[in-house]
Amino acid sequence: MDAARDLEQTLHRGIPLTRAMGIRVVCYDEHGLVLAAPLAPNVNMLDTAFAGSLYSVLALSGWGWLHLKLAELQVAASIVLHRNSIIYHYPVTEDFEVSCECPEQTAFRHFLDILKIKGRSRLTLYSRVMAQGRIAVTFEGSYVVYS
Repeated sequence: MDAARDLEQTLHRGIPLTRAMGIRVVCYDEHGLVLAAPLAPNVNMLDTAFAGSLYSVLALSGWGWLHLKLAELQVAASIVLHRNSIIYHYPVTEDFEVSCECPEQTAFRHFLDILKIKGRSRLTLYSRVMAQGRIAVTFEGSYVVYS
């Protein structure tokens, strides 16, 4: 089973709401992780994407990227969102994609070194919602990992 399909099943099994939201894993590669969600199950009374749905998919994109990367490196760990910041730039009026970009290699190596030494480390990841051909929402999440 490929990593993207495995992550999608993990999300749907572990967080049933992700299935109801229609979250799909589009791709996972050297650039990062892309998730997608349809507007219909995530709409608010203004016929735009519900802010809570956008937040959830953004938070899961960072968690998902870290989950896949650690699995790739065969590092068993628990991942928790510690702190975050979100900016809603534009309303989202269509199905949307969320991308979590890979962190700089130096920062990721430092994160792994601390995790090996202390059994706990923190990594900041950046995600964004693309809709209507522009960046609609930006997210910065600090994830804590325990091994």
